Amino acid sequence: MRRVDTPGKATGAAEYGVDHRLPGMLVGKFKRAGVPHARIENIDTSGALALPGVRAVITGADWPRHHGPLLRDQPALATDRVRWAGEAVAAVAAVDEETAIEAIDRIEVEYEDLPVVDTVDDALADDAPLLHPDAELYDVADTPGMRIQPEPGTNIAYHFKLRRGDVDVAFATAHVTVEDTYETQFVQYCHLEPHVVVAQMDPRDGLTLWTSTMGPHTLRNMLADFLDVPASNVRVITSYVGGAYGSKMYLRIINPVAALLAKKVAPRPVRVCFDREDEFLSAAGRLPARVTIKTAVDREGRLVARQSEVFWNKGAYLDLGAMVVRNSGYVSLGPYRIPNARVDAYCLYTNRQPGGAFRALGVPQMAWAGEQQLDRVARELGMDPLELRRRNILQEGDESVTGEVMSAVGAGPCLEAVAEQLHAMPAEPPETASGVVGRGAAVVLKSTLTPTATFASVKLNHDGSVDLIAAAVEHGQGTMTALTQIVADELQVPFERVRFVMPDTSVTPFDRSSSSSRTVFTMGNALCDASREVRTRLLEMASSVLDAEIQDLELRDGEVLVRDDPSRSATYEQIIRRYYKGPGNIGGLGSFATQSIYDPMDPETAYSTRPSTFWMYAAAGAEVEVDRETGECRVRRLVTAVDAGKAVNPLGCLQQVTGSAVMGLGMAMSEELVFEEGRVMNPTFLDYKIPTTVDLPQMTDIVVETPHPDGPSGARGVGEPGVAAVPAAIGNAVFDATGVQMTSLPLRSEKIYWSLRAAEKAEGGS
Repeated sequence: MRRVDTPGKATGAAEYGVDHRLPGMLVGKFKRAGVPHARIENIDTSGALALPGVRAVITGADWPRHHGPLLRDQPALATDRVRWAGEAVAAVAAVDEETAIEAIDRIEVEYEDLPVVDTVDDALADDAPLLHPDAELYDVADTPGMRIQPEPGTNIAYHFKLRRGDVDVAFATAHVTVEDTYETQFVQYCHLEPHVVVAQMDPRDGLTLWTSTMGPHTLRNMLADFLDVPASNVRVITSYVGGAYGSKMYLRIINPVAALLAKKVAPRPVRVCFDREDEFLSAAGRLPARVTIKTAVDREGRLVARQSEVFWNKGAYLDLGAMVVRNSGYVSLGPYRIPNARVDAYCLYTNRQPGGAFRALGVPQMAWAGEQQLDRVARELGMDPLELRRRNILQEGDESVTGEVMSAVGAGPCLEAVAEQLHAMPAEPPETASGVVGRGAAVVLKSTLTPTATFASVKLNHDGSVDLIAAAVEHGQGTMTALTQIVADELQVPFERVRFVMPDTSVTPFDRSSSSSRTVFTMGNALCDASREVRTRLLEMASSVLDAEIQDLELRDGEVLVRDDPSRSATYEQIIRRYYKGPGNIGGLGSFATQSIYDPMDPETAYSTRPSTFWMYAAAGAEVEVDRETGECRVRRLVTAVDAGKAVNPLGCLQQVTGSAVMGLGMAMSEELVFEEGRVMNPTFLDYKIPTTVDLPQMTDIVVETPHPDGPSGARGVGEPGVAAVPAAIGNAVFDATGVQMTSLPLRSEKIYWSLRAAEKAEGGS
């Protein structure tokens, strides 16, 4: 199917958030703190206010109310202290960008520097400065299955626990036990379109935002709460979004700053748009983690116990950190049968920029540790790593570590699809002229955002066309096309006759967000529900118009036909016009909610019989060549398989698998935001390296289909899990090639070089 958004994007006619302009629009800019931790002694805005063309200046004193999706610990602009260098301390609205930039430069801030908490060890130290001394007093959001309770007197914002069986006894009696510590880095989103919002306050105190967001209704509700107004006073309109990956969801800096500026200059609109430096210094990213994981197996290679202790460097504010910690926590041990398990994961406040939700929500960090350690275990047993996984991988009817009886499990099929490709690769000598060759694999599972509720409308018009009215956001993943296919199929209308209405909280029904790979599953189900309501009403009307029993009618290509009498038929347009004696339409409202199937996790044990609406599965395989003299590592081949349940749009699914694999390659080989005492040292694409087309290996992308009983036509999410398996697969290939396991990302040449030298020295010493 041709993508719905192809013509507009190919011709440049598609409007993104960065394209939106309004008459009389002012330019908004914010001033970054520039210091990672300090007490604000004084802010002098007089120089900015005196500048011609400046229409408003705001500081934290103008609106000290806090916000946050899980814990209200974050101000829009710093009030008494700054907790990270990219935090906003003031903002201006001016007639043009040059004036706004000069006004920001004229704002003077006096600080009293405070000790910097930069690393996990800094945050855990006995004498660590407390970033939020009164964290236990913050308002906590009601989040089912989570007990968000900062630990007083510490920098621990959230602690996730999982308990199953008797881990200590299992470790004591195991045949092989392996324990290692692994680390991952901070990764930026690097979406092509920056964060942007245009805000306007009308004379009746109604606020409208035109913005690039993955969750217009979630943004509206959070902003209304922050501004202390009814949700009906806030309207969020979204067009095409130029990439998001989890970043464009919550308030953070840009949306509250734009709203507060718009409030001050009403009714003039204000546009705030990040530049690339803002993206690197003041936007969220993938959280870094330190994972200590321990695995025990019996003589046959069956897992008897696993445990992990995870420390997350969360940054200055909790944001969605607790959700990342929890959701990655209960998958941190992998898609395996594990009778005894223990997980402790901690979310730590530091003086870095707050990380957030990022494609696959913490699973790449956990897989980097857990999947690499399985190859260590296999080596200890003298067993093929693929065989070790086969003996332990979850199958239909197995019980997960949380207590769920698993169904529609695609982990095994994904692993076998990758194994088949690895075995089909031409046999390579263990050494080549330039180095040593190795192969590795990894397999993962990922949950989806649960519980949620999704609503959608479908309207059959008097001309036979259909309006699809939903808050599903197209941010490059192909949502518009897949959902249009689902509606066209349900109503038996030509694909091109379905029109997708762009999200607008005053028009489109509620949806939590287009995130967590949930849209085709949840919104698809809601649209099926709405379409069936339209279908039922259409058949009732057709029964009257055609003088036939409903059970004798069928829909086909925009017509209603009488099965036994093909001469008796009418188009949808004819039925509506004849029934109403003129123009009319048929509407249907559909919904999909998870409250009847969701089982909240026990906060002490993480026990749950259904913690996730559905599960996603992926596997990756890699072949690498490592130069033992220089440490240079080249990924020669990369195979990624993802279970789509049922591929609604097969080409779209393949594109998602490819994109996620490339993102995983970047995390594995080159991407890292480098911090020094809380400050970002490489805030440009000159020093932050994402893969380009010339960096890509030979790639094979596979869509596996294990239909999910609850998904529309069996579909499940496909966009995220592929990224999670890739770094670990590449790490395992390096291990296979060199015999040295890398424990930290990214896999830069110098890192591999020094690991090889250390291994040679250890061998020489022994």
